[in-house]
Amino acid sequence: MKKSLHILTSLSLAGLIVGTGLQTASAATTNNTTLEASASEAITNLNTQLNQQLPDQKQLNQSVDQEIQNQVQRDKDVAAALKALEDNKEQSVYNGECYGMTAWYVDHLKGPTLMGSGHEFAQDIGQDYDWAAAGWTVTEYPNISDIKPGDVICWQAGGKLSPGIYGHTGVVKSIDAQGNMVTYEQNSEAGRIIHEYNRTFNDTKIKSVIHKN
Repeated sequence: MKKSLHILTSLSLAGLIVGTGLQTASAATTNNTTLEASASEAITNLNTQLNQQLPDQKQLNQSVDQEIQNQVQRDKDVAAALKALEDNKEQSVYNGECYGMTAWYVDHLKGPTLMGSGHEFAQDIGQDYDWAAAGWTVTEYPNISDIKPGDVICWQAGGKLSPGIYGHTGVVKSIDAQGNMVTYEQNSEAGRIIHEYNRTFNDTKIKSVIHKN
């Protein structure tokens, strides 16, 4: 009888151990399944976020590419307009005035129409037209670092280069860090023709420079 009870007790303990083991294994399986589901959901959410961001990144890349193309085209246009001035050196364009040469140059870059506008003060060219609408930027009383090759330059009246009331205007061919410039001007020391001059930043107060964007 004692032997039978011992066998039954052993079997019960074995069953309990097996049952507990099965429950533990089942719980572990459930936990693993939950972790896998959570990981899968996290990956899905991440992919969704990345897919949502991809169009924005693509649009940004397209915008940057377009800006680069615009800048390249701008540089080509300015180079062509400067070459036109170079090719017409020692000749007169439009009315032979400094204003006329700047108007001629701006026409080559499809800017505002200066000739026949009713404005005649060279120093005020930067203020008399809607340059922004035409894709240009006006910088009044610029620093040396603001002046770039291809810019229209307008000197204030009453200075060394502009002794009268109208001021003076030209186009910057080149400039260095010290403000030494090479310019194209008309109706200056060489007369009513396009001529190349060496100028410095401090020769006469610069009222504005106008930059093709």
